[in-house]
Amino acid sequence: MGLDEFLNALPEDDGAPLNYASLPELSGLANPEAEEFGRLWLEWPKERVLELVRRMVTLCEEQPDVEFESIHKQGLLHPSPPVRLSSLAGLEESDDRTLIRPLCRMMTSDPSPEVRAAAAET
Repeated sequence: MGLDEFLNALPEDDGAPLNYASLPELSGLANPEAEEFGRLWLEWPKERVLELVRRMVTLCEEQPDVEFESIHKQGLLHPSPPVRLSSLAGLEESDDRTLIRPLCRMMTSDPSPEVRAAAAET
């Protein structure tokens, strides 16, 4: 299963609960697919995106063999501060040096004080 299959399995009703059984299939998503995912979730209710990102963070804690780093990087660009905060939590273990510049930008210019503080701690 890949991104297309995961998206096709999502319920059409934004209020319907999500099935997370296939979430591990998004582990290690390539950057182009993660960027597509980041564009698509801008159309979803922010609560749904936040729930999804939080589940990814939890899944990474429970199953160390999964990683959603490319998706969490997209979450740093999301307009919702809670989504950005959760995405930062998902990147706490990252050793990707390309995150230095975006994190510095977030520390100095994110409109949310909570996000600025979390970026400084990441």
